[in-house]
Amino acid sequence: MTDARIDNQDDTWRLGVVAAAAFAVAAVLRPIAATLLAIVGVSLLIASVSGAQRLARAITPLRMTAVTIAVALAAIVVPQPLHGSPPWAVARGLHAIALVFALVCFASPILERRLRGVVAAVLVIFSIGAGSWLIQTTRGSGLDIVLLHESAAAALARGENPYGNAVTAPNGAPGVPAGSMIVGYPYPPIVAVMYSAGTWLTGEPRWVSLACWIVLLVSLLSRLHENPNRSLIPVLMLAAFPGWGVVLQSGWTEPLSAALLAVAAALWRSPTSSGVALGCALGSKQYFIAMVPALLRWRDAGWQRRVATALMVAAVTVVPALIWSPMDDVWRSLVAFHTSTPLRPDSQNIVGALAAAGWSWAPPVWLALLLAAGAVAVVPFLRDRTACWRGAAIGLAVLFLFSRQAMPNYWYLVAVIALLGSISVERRSATLDPTQNRPGTTRQRTLA
Repeated sequence: MTDARIDNQDDTWRLGVVAAAAFAVAAVLRPIAATLLAIVGVSLLIASVSGAQRLARAITPLRMTAVTIAVALAAIVVPQPLHGSPPWAVARGLHAIALVFALVCFASPILERRLRGVVAAVLVIFSIGAGSWLIQTTRGSGLDIVLLHESAAAALARGENPYGNAVTAPNGAPGVPAGSMIVGYPYPPIVAVMYSAGTWLTGEPRWVSLACWIVLLVSLLSRLHENPNRSLIPVLMLAAFPGWGVVLQSGWTEPLSAALLAVAAALWRSPTSSGVALGCALGSKQYFIAMVPALLRWRDAGWQRRVATALMVAAVTVVPALIWSPMDDVWRSLVAFHTSTPLRPDSQNIVGALAAAGWSWAPPVWLALLLAAGAVAVVPFLRDRTACWRGAAIGLAVLFLFSRQAMPNYWYLVAVIALLGSISVERRSATLDPTQNRPGTTRQRTLA
């Protein structure tokens, strides 16, 4: 008996690319506009994992390229001050390069395929050069995050507990009393080790973030190298993301988490290796607990071993905190500090949008977690069992929409995960040759 199904190619990955664009631009807009774009991004991700093929096919490659060009233009035009540092033109350079290559893709798909090696080399080389310039020109300045990295490195070098009084930095959040201090390192052990190592080796923790940006870029390029017919747009979209210079200069740790997730995606064919990278990523951010429901719904080849490995590695990475510190210090630094964060009226989410309209609302942490878990639980992963990257992005985006603060680094990370989902989806091809009345051979699955 023949199977009457013909070409059933999944184009919903394009919705993930456009969703990533929405989150990326939200990172540099004011609260109301950012919230609206984040909601658009969540809606597109839900449509993508629900199998909205008609909507996905409306996003043609030409339109997807146009979206990338629009994101690059927004990155160039929208002001993103680097906290008073001068090299803003250098930060714009990466967006300009992405814009030029996107225009090439727009003009000639054939030329796009021939220039893959050139695009990869230019993006990597410029990222290293521009990132190095940004770090050198902003040395000795930065947010309280940079001071926390340096203080933690000094404490560990002395053999002291980084989650206790050995680590302190002025609290730079708006609205806190003058002279407020952050006591204890507020990031998990894997972050403490990585940024402390960077500080010991180079004297500047932000080199770790730059290295992670390169790892992220190379990991996406490696996925594209597996299939010469795959579009360059996801990589160009990453290069077009607004605010990469701000994320680098500020010392935010999301580049480390993004790099670990990208390595997991690049190693996906090995359940154990990808599980180790995924577990390290889960152990790098407290709010990644919102990814666990999506992780548990994964149903591709080797998912049991990958999930078990990831959860075990994530648990192991927390152990050093318990060794370094009494439980009260760990709880204060890693949990209480974040759950008791004051309302940020400048947040790029619903809280900030309401504050801009004159209403003050500080949602409880449990509400944001419950809504995030519920969003992932009810999304029907029916059409694509590998869509859980996008499911994880949905959970995080909902969490951030209802959290007490949502800064540019949050939406940067959601945009990266949405992009990972767009290059990790499987395309299923025909089981019947439509030109002949006989069964055709099933073509091998490839990654879109």
